Amino acid sequence: MKLTSVAQLADRYDAFLLDQFGVLHDGTNAIPGAVDCFAQLVAKNKKCVILSNTSRRGGAGAVKLKKMGFAADALSGFVASGELAYQFMASELRGKKALWFGWVGGDHASYVDGLDLTFAPAEMAEFVLCQGTQSLDDGSGTPLRVNLHESGVIDDAVGAVLDACVARGLKMVCCNPDYIALVSFGTGHMPGALARAYEERGGTVISFGKPSTAAFEAGLALLGGGIPKERVCHVGDSLHHDIAGANASGVDCLWVAATGIHADELGLAADATALPSDAYHRVVGAWGGKPPTHVTMRFRWEG
Repeated sequence: MKLTSVAQLADRYDAFLLDQFGVLHDGTNAIPGAVDCFAQLVAKNKKCVILSNTSRRGGAGAVKLKKMGFAADALSGFVASGELAYQFMASELRGKKALWFGWVGGDHASYVDGLDLTFAPAEMAEFVLCQGTQSLDDGSGTPLRVNLHESGVIDDAVGAVLDACVARGLKMVCCNPDYIALVSFGTGHMPGALARAYEERGGTVISFGKPSTAAFEAGLALLGGGIPKERVCHVGDSLHHDIAGANASGVDCLWVAATGIHADELGLAADATALPSDAYHRVVGAWGGKPPTHVTMRFRWEG
């Protein structure tokens, strides 16, 4: 394990596939150094594509990046798991009855615009839409507040709904397979955690996003022709999603340790500048997959 910086890799690669949470931002604010690092890549004419497990659609994600100070107009494209899921539903599930797990506030309700879905309880729904972990809409009125995002706990009421859906053989469409994300208030429990609980109860889940090779192929396609895989590097913080997916797709990867979801597991303080070798081998060894190609502390140009 040898730490590197993005500047040290710039001449080795012509394009970068960039994760968001834990690399570029925490959901609310840009991570220190990330805006400048992205700008440095753009200045060196590196093609950059966002490859994210956000449950938003791609256009909404690009707008959010711009508000944080990133030069989003310089991107060669934006692959969002939420967009991949949306296109699947537009093709296969338009006009169906759905039980919707979503988010609270903001523009999240607009996610289902154009799908002609109606929302229904477990007894009437035709599939489960897992887009968020803060609310449950069964068409009966005001959506039920779900506290999974903050607590990580599936309470009895939500568990009973999941069991009823499993009993009816409803498939769940998961728009974001991440289990957790480091957000402004701490650890946020993501749709992937709900999807995993559904599978553990015997349900079937259709997931979109990393580590699926289909997500990586979508990102590579946006780079256009002429850039071989060996000249592309994916930057991410999750061993389970970013590093596993990149390795499976034949793409080199840069693991971001200090600002990502494994920081606590690695025993890293917020201002850590070094990654102990024993911590690296312990965490990567426990995960069990092929190690990342490169390791860095933060998505910064230098250091």
